[in-house]
Amino acid sequence: MQHTPTTRHPIVGFTLAEVAVVMAIIALLLGGLLSALPNHMRQKQIQETEASLQTLREALMGHALSHGHLPCPDINLDGEEDLALLSQCHRSPADVRCASTDGNATPGQPSDLANQQVCAAQTGQAPHVTLAAEGHDAWRNRISYRVEPAFSNHSVPMLLSSTGSLQLCDNTGCNRAQARGVPALLISHGANGLGATSASGTRNPPPTGEDELANTDGDLVFVHHEPRGTGGTGGEFDDQVAWVPATLLLNRLVAAGRLP
Repeated sequence: MQHTPTTRHPIVGFTLAEVAVVMAIIALLLGGLLSALPNHMRQKQIQETEASLQTLREALMGHALSHGHLPCPDINLDGEEDLALLSQCHRSPADVRCASTDGNATPGQPSDLANQQVCAAQTGQAPHVTLAAEGHDAWRNRISYRVEPAFSNHSVPMLLSSTGSLQLCDNTGCNRAQARGVPALLISHGANGLGATSASGTRNPPPTGEDELANTDGDLVFVHHEPRGTGGTGGEFDDQVAWVPATLLLNRLVAAGRLP
């Protein structure tokens, strides 16, 4: 009886050194992917917010085409614009919305224009329910909204001569304005959310940089430029701003037959 010799095959495998090299390569690849992920997510959030701002801007102009005026800001956080009659005005007598030709401009008292519907406030949140649009940015903070009285009076239609006082600038000194006489602005307060109102209605801490502060202080100058870190001129800045140009708005109203 003959036995067939058995062929022995060498055992093939990885040495510990080879496994260590492979694991090191995998770790490097994963590290690169993980380090790039936050930047990718941030860029996606910026793009989503920009899209929301542009959608709201178009909705504002669509509202003006339908109603002859821009909507008022939402100040009670229900998503609807908030109105007031001039007879309910509790502002300074110097405020043009409380003025009257008979000199009775006492806050809270009726005037000759007491039946005019005006905005309860010119600054607040985007009235996204009124506009049937998204009212939050990618960080789930409400988008702020500022509108000029001449473009938001619900009883007195806009005119070709209507002008605003809002300015959009590169810095708080406004030595170079990107736009003047702006009827309305929309602002996302960015990833840091400073100065914003959250989706739940909580007011976030105020900005620490002067450029971001300009977009929350209620005056006529707003700032828009590229993002900057805390050490940059004007302080940390990551706000995103969209605005309604007066010329574009009035031209659309003329084309729609709303203005002569």
